[in-house]
Amino acid sequence: MQSIRVSWYDEHHHILVIQFEEGWDWPDLYIALVQVHDMVQASDSPIVQIFDMSECSQLPGNMFQQGRKLLQRPTPPQIKAVITVIPNPYLQAVYRAFHKMFPKTLFSKWNLSFVESLDDALSRTQQMLK
Repeated sequence: MQSIRVSWYDEHHHILVIQFEEGWDWPDLYIALVQVHDMVQASDSPIVQIFDMSECSQLPGNMFQQGRKLLQRPTPPQIKAVITVIPNPYLQAVYRAFHKMFPKTLFSKWNLSFVESLDDALSRTQQMLK
């Protein structure tokens, strides 16, 4: 069973949703990122990625080490923004700490923002793609 699902939200392939289930691990993410890469490369349109972590109450170990590896990955030019759904206050604090450690690379590279619900992410995405 996949603990991370990747799918297009819209038929025009402008919104890519990556949904995390409780218990996901780093190998799951790297497998999902291969799928994300393939889907993004097949599109010429601007894309907003939504990382939906609303079902997660914790993160796998080695967050900062793995996060550094993620920041070193190339970003396809089609990706215009990344919105992360994090309703959990603990996870929000972890991400804020991560942002403080890597302020320029993380937020400037991906135009990254955080919201508390998938509806908020979709609303923000619609505004970005206008």
